[in-house]
Amino acid sequence: MLAFPALAFPPDANFRQPLSRYGFEVIPFFTCLYVHALLVMLPHTRVIRVALLPITLWQAYYVITCLDYAQTAAPLFSIIGIPSERITYLNFTAANVFLLFSGRCIEWAFESQCHRRFFPLRPGSPPVCHPTTLNYLLVDAFELCCNHRGRRWSWSRNPFPPPAPSGQTIFFQLTTFVLDVVYVDALLYIAQLNHPAPNTVFGDSIFDPNFPPALCLIRACITAALTIYVLMFMLDLAYNFAAIVGRLFLGQTAWDWPPIFDEPWLSHSLAEFWGRRWHRVLRRMFIQLGSRPGRALGGRAGAVLGAFFVSTVLHVWSIWGMGGGFAFLPTAVFFMTLGLGTVLEEIFTAQTGWKVAGFSGWAWCHTVMVLSGLMMTDDWTRRGLLASDILPNHLRLGKLCVDVTLRVLMIRM
Repeated sequence: MLAFPALAFPPDANFRQPLSRYGFEVIPFFTCLYVHALLVMLPHTRVIRVALLPITLWQAYYVITCLDYAQTAAPLFSIIGIPSERITYLNFTAANVFLLFSGRCIEWAFESQCHRRFFPLRPGSPPVCHPTTLNYLLVDAFELCCNHRGRRWSWSRNPFPPPAPSGQTIFFQLTTFVLDVVYVDALLYIAQLNHPAPNTVFGDSIFDPNFPPALCLIRACITAALTIYVLMFMLDLAYNFAAIVGRLFLGQTAWDWPPIFDEPWLSHSLAEFWGRRWHRVLRRMFIQLGSRPGRALGGRAGAVLGAFFVSTVLHVWSIWGMGGGFAFLPTAVFFMTLGLGTVLEEIFTAQTGWKVAGFSGWAWCHTVMVLSGLMMTDDWTRRGLLASDILPNHLRLGKLCVDVTLRVLMIRM
């Protein structure tokens, strides 16, 4: 049964309800998503896809604004000792996921070319598409919904990239997953130690007036930097979990699951950070919905800023899930500053012939990201995002490592 919520805008997060026992409320949205994926693989279906899009977006609006995923998961988390007020980040995560799928539906609705999946590439032979028989279509539509990097798909600029690095065994991926959990827990705990006040369900500012201005700014910058890498390891954690499931139960290989990040802390420019070292899961959506319209309006600079604007909208909606309403400005300052910085790097290279690189490039890249992210991090901590736990207290290995390290340092001092 389709659910059509009243189009109240902005929506009020206080009126959200938990899902029913079997989660029937999200089925219409995922049905629309799957039908979009089926249709985009078939010729002469563009009119149908465009006609279906308003219903899909209405369903997306419903599952984002009317359902509370933290309340739904609260009984399960309470069993392992995590109180419900410490898992509100699940609403942030759910909004991200539904917005990502919604963006793909918008892209598919206006796509002029059919998306086709290739058979595994044979040496010396050209790519061969799957036939459009019913059994292939049904399976490929599901794969298309889950495949955000374009491997073995005709819509990708590089459907057959080089093999994954050697040693990417399932055991290696499982080890990486466990380490990601430890890293997230440790970095989150350090941020909570650095700012005890925001580590409550009510949230608080990272700018503590009880400290001198310089020290206050340093502490805020540390928390902003930690937030970036907590999110990075959280994404890597989810990605590795999906990779383990795919390789164990779906017959996938390491080639299907290459590393999602490439040591972004080593980036020597903003362009390198966002273009090569950060994840590319959302890359096509940003290009289709942001860069292409932006290029038509403002050339190369418009393309870059358009992609960052779409990212801004995505994150504004996602953080709405934490409660507290919409706050466009803090998020826009972060992403649009990074977009402007990327454009300035290209202008600098064009004018001087020098690339932004070396230690000065590294310092520039991370300084801009941290300083531009202060307002956004402050907005997030005011909503209680810092008051999050992914493990019960007795299983927090990252917290244990930090505590032991601090005790050793105190003894030596």
